[in-house]
Amino acid sequence: MIDLHTHILHGIDDGAETFEDAVAMCQLAAADGTEVMVATPHRFDGIHENHPIGLLRERLAQIQEAVGDSIRLVLGCELHFTHAVVEQLCETGEGWGINDGPYVLLELPPFSIPHGCEHAIYKLTSHGFRPIIAHPERNRTIQEKPESFYNLAELGLYAQQDSASLFGKFGKEAQAAAKVLLKNNLIHAISSDTHSPRRRRPGLSQAFAAARDAVGEEHARALVFDNPRAVVEGLPLPYVPDATSPRAKRSRWFEF
Repeated sequence: MIDLHTHILHGIDDGAETFEDAVAMCQLAAADGTEVMVATPHRFDGIHENHPIGLLRERLAQIQEAVGDSIRLVLGCELHFTHAVVEQLCETGEGWGINDGPYVLLELPPFSIPHGCEHAIYKLTSHGFRPIIAHPERNRTIQEKPESFYNLAELGLYAQQDSASLFGKFGKEAQAAAKVLLKNNLIHAISSDTHSPRRRRPGLSQAFAAARDAVGEEHARALVFDNPRAVVEGLPLPYVPDATSPRAKRSRWFEF
């Protein structure tokens, strides 16, 4: 399995606090069957320091040396979506993509979809980037109107779902939205979004099993194996079924 969203870099954001925590997180993930972890520290969220990319690479190399070849670690980041960040990314092309590739992980604000973000997404794609929206099921607007994310997805973006959302760890609303988005082919990868070896722990095997029960073996494998591997390698996603609008199914959220 390939985990596209993790906070394993120690002392960088609200993820791993110590080097020992970082190593433990990687070891737990490897024991659960994860082959690759992408370190995605927060950037431009107004809360955490935007550390130089050289420091991020240095910390990742330290962790990789400690865990050896039990798991492969690559660098990305979780960009907080603002129009200014999109403009900067398009102008500079700075190395914020996953594994220095075209895929960029974007986090929407928790309570809304920013006005005009469809234009920003179009601009990103026109500059060769492939945006992946992090955990859309945790966004309040999408929880209340899941069809709003369908409208964005039609612009060509992808979505990554947090494994914990499937099990209600971010609340019933996020769990319901996670299931609706998944069943309507609006999710393209499931990741752990791990922050600690004790809370929001790494590992994807339980989420894989839950997704397999919901959408079948082929689709579930694409979410934790095939699509994430393509992201890391900078290749087109191999499994992108046609999305459907959740509008007509909103009243049935809790029947899944």
